[in-house]
Amino acid sequence: MAFDEDPSKAAETPDEAPLTPASTVDPPVASDASLPARRTGLMVVIAALLLLLVAGVAGAAMLLPLSQRAAAPVKRDAAQDKARVQVAIGVMEALRIYDLEAVKPLLTDSAQKAITAEQWVAAAAASEVPSSTFSSAIWTGDTTATVDYNIDGSTGTMMFAPNPAKANVVTMTESGPDGELVYDVELLAAGSGWRVLSLTPKAETFFLDEEFVKSLVETPTP
Repeated sequence: MAFDEDPSKAAETPDEAPLTPASTVDPPVASDASLPARRTGLMVVIAALLLLLVAGVAGAAMLLPLSQRAAAPVKRDAAQDKARVQVAIGVMEALRIYDLEAVKPLLTDSAQKAITAEQWVAAAAASEVPSSTFSSAIWTGDTTATVDYNIDGSTGTMMFAPNPAKANVVTMTESGPDGELVYDVELLAAGSGWRVLSLTPKAETFFLDEEFVKSLVETPTP
């Protein structure tokens, strides 16, 4: 699902391009007639996040993600790396299509409890999930995976790999209709598994925390 870049940013250089926090970015107007005009809280928040990512494509080569910042390599555990990659795949697939039911169990316990069970049900029922397919992950070695997708006819590929400098971060590189986008997905240990803590597309970190969850049921300010 692609969003148009803001025309006012077309003449800016990568170093000059401002990065606006997701909470103040107006959601883009969908050009695909199959998408609903009515936006739920989830769609507004995620659409704003994706708009920010798309708007920065032109400067992506100059704005380094976490995975490209110089840092000492960390000690790896292949089994844990693979477990984190599997969770990151689920997170990004769910966020890519606004699937609230799929997002919820991947959040931290505190984030899941930020709204009531009834509010979760209502938000999930109101959200619109586009027609989509995701391929099974194709693994290269034990810890690098590739997933192909088709979302309302738009195709692309997402590649997931452990961040070499941060043990709890998985870097996802997407090649799709909006060009190449890079996300750092930070995970938090939860019992024997992992939950998503935040996304960092370039320099701005978006926490999928209690405030994010509350925004799903609050009426956004126009």
